[in-house]
Amino acid sequence: MYDSDKISEDQRRVFLDLVRDSQKKYERDFDDYLGSLKGGIGPKLEARARVQTLMENVRHLRGKLSEAIAGLRQMGFRVEDGMITVDVSTGDDVRREIDDAKQAAKEKRQESLAAFRAATLSVLSASTVEEAKKIVEQFA
Repeated sequence: MYDSDKISEDQRRVFLDLVRDSQKKYERDFDDYLGSLKGGIGPKLEARARVQTLMENVRHLRGKLSEAIAGLRQMGFRVEDGMITVDVSTGDDVRREIDDAKQAAKEKRQESLAAFRAATLSVLSASTVEEAKKIVEQFA
């Protein structure tokens, strides 16, 4: 092996900087991804919060409807009682969806951070520039 194939400390530092830069970019992208999760799920949570108000409105309107039906009957009209049903899923589907997405993102992050740590160690133990270059290329 030639000395020109050996990796110098300066070259090693450059490759380590490339790994660190890739990790920083990944962290920024990860933060953006979490932000988009919150932005996409926020309206769903807001809609769930409005369900209580809407249910109260329905109860209030049912009361008014009953009064109106009774008034029409007193006036001699025939009115058939109708049934109003509202199917609202009050389960934690949305929250579970958020938690699952967060958990998957966190697991992916841990895998990626482990890859960055492994790359850092590999660059530190690389004996040639070509070997260090191959390690860093996986993040490009």
